[in-house]
Amino acid sequence: MPGWRRIVRIAAIAAAVVAYPILAHLVAAAPPPAGIGAVAFAVAPLIVVAAIVGWRGPYRMLTLGLCAAACAALWIHASDIAGHLGLVYFIQNICTNAALGLIFGRSLAAGREPLCTHLATMVRGPLQPPVARYTRQVTVAWTIFFAAMIAVSALLFVLAPIAVWSAFANLLSMPLVAAMFIAEFAVRKRVLPDLPRTHVLESLRAYWSSSAVPAAPPGWRRQ
Repeated sequence: MPGWRRIVRIAAIAAAVVAYPILAHLVAAAPPPAGIGAVAFAVAPLIVVAAIVGWRGPYRMLTLGLCAAACAALWIHASDIAGHLGLVYFIQNICTNAALGLIFGRSLAAGREPLCTHLATMVRGPLQPPVARYTRQVTVAWTIFFAAMIAVSALLFVLAPIAVWSAFANLLSMPLVAAMFIAEFAVRKRVLPDLPRTHVLESLRAYWSSSAVPAAPPGWRRQ
């Protein structure tokens, strides 16, 4: 039975991950009548992510208080916000990519360990110099990737119809991330053919199990 519960939980999470961007595209491209439901659907992910991150950080109560205040403001100004749902989704998209780009980019600063190097070390142990150099280059590549996502999103939002922007931001974001993982794997096989293969889930598990996670992203620690 515990195995079935795990399967059901994973399936539910996967369904939500797939369904949300599709519904978000439909809402952004053809906004429904003004209402708290549409607003909550658009903004809830940002508040939930902020609450989760805040719960892991040192300012837990302050973050939760700000999230509660944001919920109250949404309730009061729902009708005004509902008239600009496209802008809400644009801000959500930009903030998400900016946060991810910042996590990767800041880990490249002098005296810090690149995020991909940190994750690889947690999975593989001490790295040989060629592997360490490669993981730093991968961190640079992910930083550039998220910067490019921001630039394309901003250009499409300003120059293209909202439906075109939404198709890119809501429908193509995850496939593009998946394509980035596939491309990195192909390059890794060519550049480091003798490196034992590891699954991306191993790196994710290492990240979340790291003792550095509650205080700061692991890529921010001092070497």
